[in-house]
Amino acid sequence: MLPRRHDLVWLDPEALDCLEVSDDDRPLLTDWLQQARPLVTGRREPGDARLRLGFTVSGVGARRRVGVIAPREARVRHTPPPLLIDLCASAPVSWCATLIDLATDMAAVGQTIRAYGSLVNQHLSAQPCLRPDSDLDVLADCTDRAQAIDALRVLDRFGHGHLRIDGELRIGGWAVAWRELAGALGTQRSVLTKSDTAVRLMSVDEFLDASHADERTPDPLAA
Repeated sequence: MLPRRHDLVWLDPEALDCLEVSDDDRPLLTDWLQQARPLVTGRREPGDARLRLGFTVSGVGARRRVGVIAPREARVRHTPPPLLIDLCASAPVSWCATLIDLATDMAAVGQTIRAYGSLVNQHLSAQPCLRPDSDLDVLADCTDRAQAIDALRVLDRFGHGHLRIDGELRIGGWAVAWRELAGALGTQRSVLTKSDTAVRLMSVDEFLDASHADERTPDPLAA
């Protein structure tokens, strides 16, 4: 399978000349690859199998994101986003109890929770990336309505503390902001969903019942 949104992708530094990046950002990309850091997968254009990747330059000032388009052949490997429980050592001390408790409560309902965003960038770069107002972005993959509701209940318990928890809940090939989904339960409102190649509105029931098509794209290069 091709990498999904938020997946981490390591590129071959020798393929630098094959990567599409702005002239201003090319030195930053060169340095990033030389340090063997992964890039984050973004949404691809429909029908375009090239990888749309990016990274945020480390630091706590104004965010500078570098966008990269890479041929599949430049990919060395890819992994899902890191598990939340594995990020405690990189998180502020004031976050650690919340991270552990959230991961534990999600595990109790059979869920694995991952993270993306500034905390992951800090973890990968070993440099400060979190600001005092930074949020925690999480990703919960669910198989069906029951798992999604369980995940929402857990997230809602943690969603009103001193640490703001944002992020997405994903079923099949589509994801939605968990706060938006929680706020739309029991209403006729639609929610904005994202796949690896598209964005569209869905009813809550359509999303939760996984009646939408699975948009994950097989990797033609996979053996």
